[in-house]
Amino acid sequence: MAPKPTDIDTDSMDATAKFMEETNDFFQENVQAVISMAGYLTGPLKKFTPSSRLFIDENGEPNVEFQGTLLYGEEGLSAQREKERERFEKKPYRILRAPIDSRGLDKHSALMMSRVMKRATSEGVEFHKHPQSRKTRNLILLGIGLGPHLDDMIEEIDPLHILMVETSFEFFYHSLRVYDWKALAQKCRDEGRRATIIIEKNPIQIALNLRVAMRAINPCSLDGTYMHQHYGNSLFANAQSEISRQLGLSQTGLGFFEDELFMLDHSYQNMKTGENRTMNARKTP
Repeated sequence: MAPKPTDIDTDSMDATAKFMEETNDFFQENVQAVISMAGYLTGPLKKFTPSSRLFIDENGEPNVEFQGTLLYGEEGLSAQREKERERFEKKPYRILRAPIDSRGLDKHSALMMSRVMKRATSEGVEFHKHPQSRKTRNLILLGIGLGPHLDDMIEEIDPLHILMVETSFEFFYHSLRVYDWKALAQKCRDEGRRATIIIEKNPIQIALNLRVAMRAINPCSLDGTYMHQHYGNSLFANAQSEISRQLGLSQTGLGFFEDELFMLDHSYQNMKTGENRTMNARKTP
């Protein structure tokens, strides 16, 4: 983030005042949309008073000044977004799992894997070493900012699960006047997508939250996941290696499918008559 300009002209102040007045209804609609996607933000959103300042710069674009620095620098939002696009095109980051291989497995697992591979081959199923397209089930966005990148990334990657992480509640709060969260919520409902919003400063907790979110939806879809950083942030840099490690663990300890079937069957048999009783019930503190 660039140093804060020493002066802000009168035209910018007038444009900011007009923008804030015109976006009041938009802001309230976005608050409700965000709550529909992330209910845990209900309290924080209603109680929060920003310490930062959202303003309209000389180019007519929104920016945020926080503790003496500008979110999108003196160049502004559009210029920073263009650099971000170029960075993503040159070096996108994807989480890739190792190709299927029966070597290194125990006797029983190796036999099972070998049979699975032979059956897949006989039925014309191919396993590639690398993803064959940019489309993937999951998209992790490190940094929400004011949200100028969200629609572009979703359109290009076409994910079913959009995981958005922000370390600054200030930036996220101001995005409610800039980005159309209501439209995103509706898009998710209409197209069967899921949006996960994580507001957290601790890099380890960020990684854990992402692991839980992906594990709850479909841990098998981890391979090929994109992880993209919106703006420079040391917390995100520290979190990336931990995120990769934690997401790798999202596929462990899932249990055995046959065991789960037995448990479901036994539960059904025990409860199907509707006459089941709870023995020695205790009140939970």
